Amino acid sequence: MHQYLRGAGSARQRAGGRSRRLADEPAGERVSRWLASLAPAQLEDLALRLSGDLMQRGLTVNDADAGVIRPIPCLLTPETADSERIAYLSDDSRSLLSAAVKAARHVLSAGTGDAAGHRLFARFTPLEMAFLRRHADALARVATARVDFFEGPEGGPVALEINATIPAMQGYSDILSRSWLEQVALRRGWAADEIAALIERETSNTRELLDSLLAHYRQLGGLVARPAIAIVSRRGDAQIAELRHYERVFSDSGYRALHVYADEIELDAAGRVRARGERFDLVYRHIFARRIDPASPLARLLLEPGPTAVLNPILSPLEAKGLLAVLDTAVEGSAPVTDLVLDEGERDAVTRLLPWTRLLDDGPSRLADGTVVPDLSAWVAQHPERVVLKRNWDYGGRSVILGPSHAASETRRRAQRVLGVASWSEVVAHASRDVDAWVVQAYVEPPRRRQCLLERDGSGAISTHWRDVFSDIGAYSNLGVAAQPRGAASRYSATPIVNILSGGGMVPLISRAALEALFPPAAEGAP
Repeated sequence: MHQYLRGAGSARQRAGGRSRRLADEPAGERVSRWLASLAPAQLEDLALRLSGDLMQRGLTVNDADAGVIRPIPCLLTPETADSERIAYLSDDSRSLLSAAVKAARHVLSAGTGDAAGHRLFARFTPLEMAFLRRHADALARVATARVDFFEGPEGGPVALEINATIPAMQGYSDILSRSWLEQVALRRGWAADEIAALIERETSNTRELLDSLLAHYRQLGGLVARPAIAIVSRRGDAQIAELRHYERVFSDSGYRALHVYADEIELDAAGRVRARGERFDLVYRHIFARRIDPASPLARLLLEPGPTAVLNPILSPLEAKGLLAVLDTAVEGSAPVTDLVLDEGERDAVTRLLPWTRLLDDGPSRLADGTVVPDLSAWVAQHPERVVLKRNWDYGGRSVILGPSHAASETRRRAQRVLGVASWSEVVAHASRDVDAWVVQAYVEPPRRRQCLLERDGSGAISTHWRDVFSDIGAYSNLGVAAQPRGAASRYSATPIVNILSGGGMVPLISRAALEALFPPAAEGAP
């Protein structure tokens, strides 16, 4: 199977002479032994305290359909956040993001008459297309983005997706890491001032997000010393608790910040933003452009921001999964993308990190091993064990269909829900003819690891148990300013579709220095 990855473990991936492995050793090994050594009452007490703290701080999702706030499951066993490793991932994310901008401009410049461009952007709304016609240069103005990585079969990172409208989880990751450190340190006998100093040394994704927003505000000509920030979402947004976390942290950092809904945005006579009777200098957008009323003040603001800095602007092309197929094809020099010019760093990142990815189509295609097949769709239909299908634009893992598990009931239900058919051959046939493009990608299954889960059941009861789970890591980056994020977030799931909205949860991402301070080898057995 892995000969089709064209990524992890290959000679191209090892190029550069520096280690970029996602995990040099099992994450939280000493923590796992400590957790296993706790008496049941001690573990239950730790779980209750941590769960209550997380609920209070906002590690929750808003289930608008059910009208309830649900806690996000998490692990008690952490992932080690090695600063050098995450710095490499951040650099790689920025290179991939820069390459994606070039690919998007390349496709847009060909016009919608181009077959690839028409399929990639077929579902864009008039608002999105109007913005791209007027502000194509804004594609390189990215205040925050997240690239999600799996660990490949030989330990190297494999990039699966770019998120540039609602990258999310900066706040969630901070909430979990802080609460985990506090509760575990208390259990280990640390004093309050020692715990505060430990937490202060950890990377804050939220503060790095704020730094990037402010740097872009200055880059756009913003002159207000402490700009007022509106954090804008739709009503019913699943991540409202995280947005309110940003509101608190931005405010504590000395900036007037307020979470408001899209339908509360108003523009005064000078085109300045107002909401709930207050004026704002900077808008942090946390709503997909396709969810915005095209006649609303927010839509007008996106098209003509005037004196207001709007971050991120409409970056829909960067989130089209088919763009990864454009990049993967470009580095091979294969038709139809033969004239996309990438610099050395961009080409290296694409070559080393992307798995084999193609737009699903009925024509000929080159496989990762160099073999040319006369009909890609027919080959995919014959080899489900090697591939995964993804709709060009979607979120939450809703339209990811795993070929190796196509016979499982959950995968068949997902296919039936998304495409109206269940058998693999029908899924491939329907996806290849969908108006919206689908991509076929080499199946990358990360290793499972035994972890300690903290969950609530339907009645709200808290439980802990050990299970083999998959995990990913999302590295944050940006474009257009010197201030670059160096943080990350991690999720887990019982299935290789690792997404919170698809049944997954969060992993505490704790620095190696903090873990070594909490769990020095000589004290491993102390409860």
